[in-house]
Amino acid sequence: MIEVKLVDSRDVWESIESKELLQSWYWGEFLQSMGRKVWRIGVFDDGKLIGQAETVLIPGRIRRYLYVLAGPYVIGQETYKCPYQKSDVYKSNYWPIAIPRETYRELLEKLREYLMKLGKDENCSHVRIEPRLLDTPENNQLLTDSLYKRSPIFIQCPDLWILDISENSENLMRNMRKDVREGIRRGKRKGIFVKSSLNISETDSEEFFNTYYNLLVETSERTGMILESREYYYNQYRTLTKYGKGIIYTAYNKQKPVAALFVAYSSDTLYTLHSGTPNLPNSEICNAPKILKWRAILDAKEKNLKYLNFYGISPQGVRRYLEDERIEIPDNLKGEKSEWDGLTKVKKGFGGYALKLINPYDIKINYKYDMIRVMEKASEYWKKPYAKILNYFNRN
Repeated sequence: MIEVKLVDSRDVWESIESKELLQSWYWGEFLQSMGRKVWRIGVFDDGKLIGQAETVLIPGRIRRYLYVLAGPYVIGQETYKCPYQKSDVYKSNYWPIAIPRETYRELLEKLREYLMKLGKDENCSHVRIEPRLLDTPENNQLLTDSLYKRSPIFIQCPDLWILDISENSENLMRNMRKDVREGIRRGKRKGIFVKSSLNISETDSEEFFNTYYNLLVETSERTGMILESREYYYNQYRTLTKYGKGIIYTAYNKQKPVAALFVAYSSDTLYTLHSGTPNLPNSEICNAPKILKWRAILDAKEKNLKYLNFYGISPQGVRRYLEDERIEIPDNLKGEKSEWDGLTKVKKGFGGYALKLINPYDIKINYKYDMIRVMEKASEYWKKPYAKILNYFNRN
């Protein structure tokens, strides 16, 4: 019998091996350190925890809603495992979860009832869940049959680039694009060296964090990248390193910091969260960002992690990968150019494969959701004005 209830014990929450960072106990601790309301909602089958739905309240005057971050996560779920065989992707029988589809459907229905009640109690317009399933007709139908409504936008990018790091380091290096492989070697020859927060004393940790944050600020000013508050990055760093799940890497050229990277871990996956470089010519940076990622990969291999999640790439990047591999392309996968194309090229240089996950799904709670849905649909065409409107009402 499926039962949904709150979990207040870390031991119970971690009784299943969570492979999704945003559903981890320590990510919830980070959100709480930022003053967010967090509910750790467990799904039990005959008293045994089989699913996690860590949920956060997103406050706002227009959009006040509950968000299940990259979840629900279900026992045995292999989100980032490569599902491909040549000319044979998105098969209806591909199901990377330890429970049958029918049990998963019941889980979604029970969770929907619980989240709808919680959303009403919190005066929310809707609930947004984010199952990390492949974008297939069968998986979308599963959500629709459980009375969820497909969201017009995404929060976590559904187009991912994943690298299987379980291979030996020689094969990983060999599978890189030539310019990435040679760039790493060239940077090392020029004297680029790396420091990690694991080897920094407590007295020096504040200065080490400031170096990392200052590089994020410089990158934001140069590229227009949206930057969170210093408190956000500091609390994230402090919380994840406290649990041994986060590391800052900084690369130096003659004692001058030339790149920084913050990574986090789940039980089997390495996540690249944030990175930055200074306003210096490429001749001084000397491929330092590539060197940092390679160092993070080598350290992750020592922890016996399986995957590296580079996070988002452009839809065109996914389509090109499937075309190159002669793999069936989903009907709804667009291939237009995007502002992410340059970043996509960098990530693909390390080797790996693309995943196309389903969009979030929503539970309507009150009439405000209909207005929000119209605005979100329109946001595809007027993203900046839409973001300004939301930011204005969220501040006031």
